[in-house]
Amino acid sequence: MAETLAKVWLVAKGYRILAKRYQAGVGEIDLIAHKKGTLVAVEVKARGCLTQALESLTHHQKERIARAISLYAARHPRHHQDDIRLDFFLLMPWRVCHIKGAWDTSMQ
Repeated sequence: MAETLAKVWLVAKGYRILAKRYQAGVGEIDLIAHKKGTLVAVEVKARGCLTQALESLTHHQKERIARAISLYAARHPRHHQDDIRLDFFLLMPWRVCHIKGAWDTSMQ
């Protein structure tokens, strides 16, 4: 349900959804989107409050998502030149929070 709501939100904001629950040997990405030359890996979390949502994304998950989006870009030649961004999409009661560039691969 959370991923579906995130997908609808992103499409409404002009993103094109390329994959949902993308599986790579190195990790899984909830949503892969594209907008204006940027390939975006989106991790979706639904929690009761902002603090719980932010704490739910571990360092290990961030590493796996970063590796998986790099692998996706390598496997899809049309995205070789795209910028890559790692976003966090949080769903809480009565609130949606889309954090663009929540972390980057240089932090790993």
